[in-house]
Amino acid sequence: MWPCRGDARMGIVSSDNTTTFESRMRIKFTGSGTTDGGLAFGGSFRAQDAQGAEDGTSGTVYMSGAFGKIAFGDVDSADLASTGQLASVGYTGLGSTNEINYAADGFDAWGLPAKIHAVRTLPDFENTSDNRYDLTTDVAGGAASKVLYTYSAGNVTLNASVGQLSNGSANHDSYAAGVDYVMGNLTLAAGYGKNELDFETMGTLSGFETVDSVTLPYSTVVDAYSVSADVTDMTASATYVMGATTLKGIYQDKQLDASVRYTNNGTYVGTTDESLTAQSYGLSVQHTMEALTLTAFGVTTRLKDGILSDSDNTVDLNRYGLGASYDLGGGASFLAGAVRVETPDLNVTGNNVISVGKTSYSAFDVGVNFSF
Repeated sequence: MWPCRGDARMGIVSSDNTTTFESRMRIKFTGSGTTDGGLAFGGSFRAQDAQGAEDGTSGTVYMSGAFGKIAFGDVDSADLASTGQLASVGYTGLGSTNEINYAADGFDAWGLPAKIHAVRTLPDFENTSDNRYDLTTDVAGGAASKVLYTYSAGNVTLNASVGQLSNGSANHDSYAAGVDYVMGNLTLAAGYGKNELDFETMGTLSGFETVDSVTLPYSTVVDAYSVSADVTDMTASATYVMGATTLKGIYQDKQLDASVRYTNNGTYVGTTDESLTAQSYGLSVQHTMEALTLTAFGVTTRLKDGILSDSDNTVDLNRYGLGASYDLGGGASFLAGAVRVETPDLNVTGNNVISVGKTSYSAFDVGVNFSF
C-alpha cells in the first residue's frame, strides 16, 4: 500500500534586509506491510527525493518487531533522535536557527546548524594569508548517519546509529548512542556522538606562521597536507509538559581535535595539532491557548578555539526567536516568526593574527502552511 500525502506553504520571508515571496509544495509517498511472522516493514520518500531514495541517500526504509526498529537511509543520529531540538518559529523555520549541530549527523566545526550558513555567508578562509584556517571548512560535513536502531522497553527508549561504512577518499566514520527516560510529564535524555575522519589534500599552500611550536615560515611552500580529526558531542536535554505549556532545555559539549601533517614535494615539513570546543545551551517554551500557540527560544554557543588564533579565543554566539501559529482548521495554519542570530566573523589584522569575532542578522517570516 502506497498512500500519498503532501504539504505546502506560501508567504513572505525577510532576512538581513532582503524580503522575498516564498512558496513550496511537496508530495510524500509512504508504503508499509507486514510479514506472515508479524514483522512490520515500510519506507517513505518525498517526490523531489526520488533519485536519492533510489540510491539510499534520501528517504528511509525500515523493519520493526519485538527486537525493535531498524531504519536505513536519511535517518537521524542516535543522540539527535534521543535528545532532539528546541521548538522552532516561523512558517519556514527561519533557517533552523533553533537547532544545535550533531557531529554524527554531518558536523559543522562551528557547532551551528548548517542552514544558518545559507542565510548568512561565513568568512572565506581560502582568501586569508594563513591557509591553516582552511581546516575548519575542510573537515566540516562528514558522514551523516545511515542506519538507526531503536528499542523501547517501558519508559526507556534506546537509540544507536552508524554512518555509511565506506565514504571514499575522505574516510569519514560516524556513530552515536542515545537514551531517553519518561517520568510522567518529564522526559530526560542524553546522547553521545562521534565523527572520525582522515583525508589528504593536494595543492600549493604558503604563508604559515608558528603554530604549536612548529615554525612554517612564509617562504615555505607546502604542496600537500593530510588531516586526521575527531569531532565528539555529549548532549543532554529535559522536556517538561505542564498542561498547555511545554518547556525544553538542552546542553551540548562539542570537541574538535585535529592533527595536520604538511609535506613539500614528498618531504615532511611539520605537524600541527589543533582544537576547538563549542558549548551550546538553550531553552524553548511553547504555550497553547485553543487554536493559538506561542513559541520562544534562546540558544548560546560558546566557541573556544585553537584553530583560528595562536592563543585561545572565546566568543559567545546568541540566537533568539519568537513565533506564533494559529490553527485555521482543515490542515491549514497561519504562522509568523522572528529571529536574531549572531554568527562567527573572521578578524584579520595587519600582521595576519586572526581571531573570531561575531556579526549578526535579523530575519522574520509570515505565511500559511498546509497539510493534505
